[in-house]
Amino acid sequence: MVDYGKIYTKAPSIKKIEFSGTSAALENKDDVLNEGQQPAVIITIEIPYKDYMAETQLLFGKNDFKSALKRYKVVLKAYPEDLNAHFYSGLCYYNIGKYSLAHKHFDLAEKHPYNTFKIDAQWYNAKTFYVEKKDEECKVVLKKIISDNDYYASQAKELLNKLNK
Repeated sequence: MVDYGKIYTKAPSIKKIEFSGTSAALENKDDVLNEGQQPAVIITIEIPYKDYMAETQLLFGKNDFKSALKRYKVVLKAYPEDLNAHFYSGLCYYNIGKYSLAHKHFDLAEKHPYNTFKIDAQWYNAKTFYVEKKDEECKVVLKKIISDNDYYASQAKELLNKLNK
């Protein structure tokens, strides 16, 4: 993961909205004034980015991709260029079978100025093309990985050989 504490001058945080007051389920319908109860108020709580992402990564690690994805979307709403959220959103979409959205996020991660996930994004783009049975697109990405002799080069060769059979 990219440590945004090294990038941002002000530590990023995520805003979470909570509702205060008495639950509607506990309301006494006969008591017109509902004395002693506070009206519902929307409270915005700022959660440090690192804490929010740590909780999100726990969900991701438990293969709860839909819940993790909801949280990555919150991060992207606050920080549209967030590399961590783009790459891991791509993995979530890949794992839930929404391949076009996976490609979108992998492409953004690959082209991001902080290229932490560039090689991984290329590899998962190739894997996504493979499961989609888009062999020609897959081969293009695999050949790029092989020619760059990156971390996934040997796996890319194996997958390319499989496609060429």
